[in-house]
Amino acid sequence: MKKSEVLRTIADVLKAEIDEYTMKIDVPSWDSLKHIQLIMEVEEKFGVEIPIEKVPDIDSVSVLLGLVGAEEG
Repeated sequence: MKKSEVLRTIADVLKAEIDEYTMKIDVPSWDSLKHIQLIMEVEEKFGVEIPIEKVPDIDSVSVLLGLVGAEEG
């Protein structure tokens, strides 16, 4: 999957302007509920599964991109 598509999905879920360097702490809307919604949306839309033990470690857009294997584009 393309990184640009994943970034667009993340921005849509969070309703915020983000880039690959955005940190969770810098996005007021990225609370615990949005965190779960974000994981579920990315998994469903891109057909990936994020291991449950990794979910608490997702503290930035770049970590999420790495977990789903997003590539340039």
